[in-house]
Amino acid sequence: MHDTKLIRLYKTLDDQWKKRFQAFVDSPYYNTNPNLCKLLEFIASFESPYHQEELTREKGFRYIFGRNKPLNISYMTKLSSKLTKLLEQFISLEISKHSSFIVDYHMMEYYAKHGIENEYLNTYRQINKRFNREDISQETYYHRFIVEQEYNRYLSTQRDKGVGDVHFDSTIEALDVFYFLNKLIYECQRLNRSQIIKGFERKSEHIVDLDQIGKSDFKEIPIISIWFDAYQLLKSSDKLIHYHHLKEELVNINLPLPIPQLRILFTYLENAAIKIFRKREELYAELLFLYEHQMNNDILLDRQVLVPIIIRNYVTVALRTQNIPMAESFISKVEEKEFHREFMEDLELSKASILFNKKAYPEVLDIINRLKINNMFLKIEERRLRIKTYFHLEMEDSNFDALNSFRVFLTEHKSRISEFHLQSNRNFITTLLRLLKREYSYPRKEEKPLEIPQPIEEKEWIKSII
Repeated sequence: MHDTKLIRLYKTLDDQWKKRFQAFVDSPYYNTNPNLCKLLEFIASFESPYHQEELTREKGFRYIFGRNKPLNISYMTKLSSKLTKLLEQFISLEISKHSSFIVDYHMMEYYAKHGIENEYLNTYRQINKRFNREDISQETYYHRFIVEQEYNRYLSTQRDKGVGDVHFDSTIEALDVFYFLNKLIYECQRLNRSQIIKGFERKSEHIVDLDQIGKSDFKEIPIISIWFDAYQLLKSSDKLIHYHHLKEELVNINLPLPIPQLRILFTYLENAAIKIFRKREELYAELLFLYEHQMNNDILLDRQVLVPIIIRNYVTVALRTQNIPMAESFISKVEEKEFHREFMEDLELSKASILFNKKAYPEVLDIINRLKINNMFLKIEERRLRIKTYFHLEMEDSNFDALNSFRVFLTEHKSRISEFHLQSNRNFITTLLRLLKREYSYPRKEEKPLEIPQPIEEKEWIKSII
């Protein structure tokens, strides 16, 4: 029973929802079977994790019926199924009650069915007013379409005398905007994915020429304009013009886009900047601007979008632009979030990187020595940071051991690392070993300047120590 759909769903509820679900099951409006109340009491009496030997149908049956009644596993299975249905109904109601649109839309249908025209029209007007205040998302335009579709149906069945357009234009326009917006968004995702993953190409032959949007009136709709510029940026080989168009729209136009959608659009800008700005200083200055704008507008730290790569990228850009206070401030703000423990590996490694840039090398080792890392790519970063720290602390033996260990690690995991990054890290190891052997050879020999192979990780740091 511990691994059933019922328990998996119940484990997702927070304490408040668990109390509300208990009240929901206890309500005779939703449930008239007292055994379901007892079954929920039995489940709620256990603390997570739900061990197989504790949470069983047999124990649940005894909790409900006592020791004297003959065990009936089939009945317990049916009871669990009924409680699962109640839980699904509860979750659905809890989610939908926060959507005023769902309530209003169903009331429109109810008013139409019972001929309450004044309330029907009032509700229709209220929904459209709210559309102008809400975030502009794919869902918003879908809602607009189905409301206009319902209004068209109402006019056609209740008012139509064979004349008039019964709201066809508005319905078709809402459908077109919904369609082209979604077409642009998914096409942008496909183009972005195809640039990241080799061989990821379009398979469908049913292609709509989205370039025609730029010549149509739809381009005048702000959200269509933004996503069309994103589409052009991802599609075009000449990205600079489209980059500045999209950047200007996102930075200067006050359009209430949902935060996840904004973050995706800024990601397109960040990826494009890497290809556009070839000089390292220009690139990091541009990325710094994009990150700062997102921080100032409460985008980056939103629970819906914050992922480990954002933490590492933000700190890297701040450090490359000599903005140590900015990196420290960012880490502090992440740690203020309730969910920050999900990113402990990234936060601690970022703190170590900041301390390395402050030349606090013993403190760097304190952090990475106690840090337990599961992510393989973070392990690679940690090993490079450890090696660099050993170098500055002149820990010769430790550094030789760390470099050789790193080489073995790369060989063991080479199937999971791209060829480029594998070679870059191997060149890092080879260059450091040559440098260390030259530095610690006795007597010192006159040698030619050490050549830096390409590609190589930590290139700027390598240059600085050579």
